[in-house]
Amino acid sequence: MYFLNCGTAHELYVFVLDWGHFHTPLDIPFAELITSDGERIENYRDLLKRIERVLGEENAVTLETLDDLGCRLQENGEYEEAIKAYERCLVGQMKVLGEDHKNTLMTLNNLGVVYDDLNNDEKALEYYERALEGSERMLGKNHPSTLDTVNNMAGVYCEAHDYKKGEEMCQRAL
Repeated sequence: MYFLNCGTAHELYVFVLDWGHFHTPLDIPFAELITSDGERIENYRDLLKRIERVLGEENAVTLETLDDLGCRLQENGEYEEAIKAYERCLVGQMKVLGEDHKNTLMTLNNLGVVYDDLNNDEKALEYYERALEGSERMLGKNHPSTLDTVNNMAGVYCEAHDYKKGEEMCQRAL
């Protein structure tokens, strides 16, 4: 049996059994997670329920799976549901991991992206600023995650026709 780590919460649970049959310890076939968008989202919800049952709601893996669900919902254009998933995740991360943990900062950035997708510049910048403050403090001003947030903020400013701030952020990201 080999551990397959591909970078997302559900994939942390994937094991290769019998030369190519993928299963999770929670008995969810891996193939179910990579079907069509709507089915995949339902599979993530099912996976989340199972992980919550086994590990609890305030476990780091549970929270990462919840963040992954938010990403899938956002990719599928289900922005309000994505916001709910991200906000629930953020509450848990603040409690379990703390406000300056890299996963918490990523969720703040993800919330900024959703609000940016919804053209809600004020809310997008609110979340981006929180992510940026923590990223600069914990990761440094030149860390790729910090610079991603700076770049996202530049996009919001430019879309809002605040080209001066947008240019400042672009210069900062370079």
